Amino acid sequence: MCSTGRLSVRGESPRGRLALELLPVRPGWPPPSRAILACSNNARDRNQDADDVQKVPQPFSEAARNRMVANRGRDTRPERALRSSLHRLGLRFRLQGAVVPGTRRRVDIVFGPARVAVLVDGCFWHGCPDHGTSAKANAEFWDAKITANVRRDLDTNDRLRRAGWTVVRVWEHEDPSSAAVEIERLVHEKRTIGADA
Repeated sequence: MCSTGRLSVRGESPRGRLALELLPVRPGWPPPSRAILACSNNARDRNQDADDVQKVPQPFSEAARNRMVANRGRDTRPERALRSSLHRLGLRFRLQGAVVPGTRRRVDIVFGPARVAVLVDGCFWHGCPDHGTSAKANAEFWDAKITANVRRDLDTNDRLRRAGWTVVRVWEHEDPSSAAVEIERLVHEKRTIGADA
């Protein structure tokens, strides 16, 4: 749908809804070679070509679909338990900090002044060596997905360390109180080193 008197164009594409917004241009500004066209589409928002987006297979059953829909990307039960334990120890922190250089990745718990980044990893999603399981349905897709997640985790660790952060990864099966005590020790140690410098 498009009309000459409007500033926005909306339409459907085979890959999903595509919304285009054409911003008004004053004569001579910006130069014609720099026309402003904002495009919003999931694949483009992730700086990927639409063909590179991995197709998610259909769930094997309605129960499997419901389990997958219920999975959260943030504020999971293990994250909340760890945050609660850290808070009880008197530590204050930021959540979902965008501190990974050069990416849109976020860190679950951030201790900014101490430069400690804490990530809480699910055993299935991040390939836990002790508790990670393999999917029975669509096994090829899930194996590739978990392998890509592990590779991304290693890249995130590397980027954070190069930027001067200390990375702490906590598996969902670990005791949140024990993990919180270790994180508290590390944060206090980093703060002490930072105060001495």
